[in-house]
Amino acid sequence: MTIKELEAKTGMERANIRFYEREGLLSPRRLENGYRDYSEEEAELLLRVKLLRSLHVPLDEIKAMRDGSLSLSTALAQQQERLMQEERDAAYAGKVCRAIREDGVSFGQLDAKKYLDGMQRGEEEKPSAYLETAVKEDTLPQAFYPWRRFLARMLDLSIYGVCWTLVQIFVFHVNIANRGVFFSLLDSYVGYGLMLLLEPLMLHFLGWTPGKLLLGLRLEGENGRLELRDAYARTLEMFGSGMGYGIPGYAQYCEWKAYQRCSENERQPWDVSNNFEIAYHAVERVSTLQGLGYACAHLAVFAVTALALILQLLPPNRGELNIAQFAENYNYYADYLGLDFGEYYFSEEGQWAERPEDGVYYVNILEQPTLEYQYTLSDGYLTGVSFSMDVQGQQQLISINDTEMLLAALSYAGAQKGFLSSGMPWQLQEVISEKAADGFWLSKCGLDIRCTVDKRGYTSSLRNGLAVYTDIDDPERYFSQQFSIVKQQ
Repeated sequence: MTIKELEAKTGMERANIRFYEREGLLSPRRLENGYRDYSEEEAELLLRVKLLRSLHVPLDEIKAMRDGSLSLSTALAQQQERLMQEERDAAYAGKVCRAIREDGVSFGQLDAKKYLDGMQRGEEEKPSAYLETAVKEDTLPQAFYPWRRFLARMLDLSIYGVCWTLVQIFVFHVNIANRGVFFSLLDSYVGYGLMLLLEPLMLHFLGWTPGKLLLGLRLEGENGRLELRDAYARTLEMFGSGMGYGIPGYAQYCEWKAYQRCSENERQPWDVSNNFEIAYHAVERVSTLQGLGYACAHLAVFAVTALALILQLLPPNRGELNIAQFAENYNYYADYLGLDFGEYYFSEEGQWAERPEDGVYYVNILEQPTLEYQYTLSDGYLTGVSFSMDVQGQQQLISINDTEMLLAALSYAGAQKGFLSSGMPWQLQEVISEKAADGFWLSKCGLDIRCTVDKRGYTSSLRNGLAVYTDIDDPERYFSQQFSIVKQQ
């Protein structure tokens, strides 16, 4: 039967039926058109649920009866005792009300202590803890969901972190992939700084952060909107007591203590102080849509970070290049890869030049001449870049210029269309690192990149192609290398 027919048969609203279905009490069959098809057995089950819920039997006990772990007789006996307790509670409250009325006092004359003492002396008919039950309910709403609150915090920190990552990549041109442990720790504290700055603003104006919104959490102050000064005080206290100021080890201890407090329905110290008290609202269950939204938010953070790292491979100048633009790209990739060329730098003229005196003495253990780049131009724009090296009779290590090849190839190829989509950055690094000592040829992105090597008396590469060397005494040994990048016509 359709849900409309089920509504008519049971007298229940569609919202109730959907709720019990979400709770796992109903499992209707899905038709080919996507509609639900309810059976007669499910209609009977729903009527039983309606009856028992009308008697205020808890839903968990109804599930246990359906699963066979609780008998109907036991469940009804327990519910009967609860109802009798409520009846005694109501009778006792009525007795106190009657006594106050008989005294004929006004609200301003009411001797509350007299009646409170009577309720606390333990008369035989007084229900246990009846007084405290109502008073304890008169508090600001709280949300004791440790994992939900933790996951919301993790998403927020991820968002703060990716914001700082984007600033580093596109403003300061920092290669995030080469960050050491110290700088990674420093980056995390910048993320904490963004949290301390931005989170109070969101809590004041919106009542939530992205993580809290997606997991059904919302904050308010005692009188509605959380005051800005209270929001800043709360976030700062949370950073210390809940996150241990981000100190490794201590932070995990603080998070564990916060988890224990939540598990025991104890308020967190940053949600209550002498100056303010936080009302923490939460939906009872996170919906499937909210869960998907949370997962998608984490995927989006990862995707944005990955995309930013990939886009960082693009040089500042693209399209047609003149020599100065090629040199700027060259220096960009040198900084990106964290390369230091000692006493030399790559000038705007596209050649190596000595740095001005800076009091630092550099030692070149390779003892070979500095490369001189050759350029071919058409209307002022590059159509080719090349360099060559010829060494004869040298006994020291010889650089095979793999770094210079990679920088030149990236600087020129990075300006071409399809540079990233073709996978050329990674292919260049692989080909050059593996074959620079013996020669290679690569045609891609409208460029022909070629390295030819002729050698005698020199053996295979040292340290994965960083240098070649000789172990024989040959006065006629030599090493010749020609490298070129030519734009295809």
